[in-house]
Amino acid sequence: MRANPLFLGISAFVTLSHASDSPSNTSALTPWISPIELAPAFYTLDSINDCGSSNFTNESSDASPLVSDCLHLADNIRGGGTWVFQSGGTQFQLAQSGTCAFGVQTECIPFQCVHGGILVKIGNQDIIDVIEGSVARFATSEGKVGSKGHMFCQEVGDEHPIPVLWGIYHSP
Repeated sequence: MRANPLFLGISAFVTLSHASDSPSNTSALTPWISPIELAPAFYTLDSINDCGSSNFTNESSDASPLVSDCLHLADNIRGGGTWVFQSGGTQFQLAQSGTCAFGVQTECIPFQCVHGGILVKIGNQDIIDVIEGSVARFATSEGKVGSKGHMFCQEVGDEHPIPVLWGIYHSP
């Protein structure tokens, strides 16, 4: 059984606990959020697309993460899932494997600025598509990749498209 590193990169606010310790007591390992803090959360589902198409900008350099770690991250989340994060301009690292991290934040674009408090969701297939698209476009001969881009993702409960800036970068 391989470890699932995506829980490690969610946030310091999300705690991985056994069901007996968790407030919901619904599964063997349950990510839960402290009642006083809101951070990105991960829920297991089928393969999910919660975002539209993306543009890509090359950010590859010697300091970028390894392609192999980014592809491993994509492989680890193929089982399905949706991440939920709060808008407001703060960058959230949602998943990590080795040197590769994937993060998102909401952004302001002309005539549409999202302020804090809105919950936004991104599906595992959205992250996989961005990682694989970045590797196909920007992988260096040294086996590194870095990129960023823009896409619209769904607001929780409203399906309203929210502008999101994503990035693939070296894990902290």
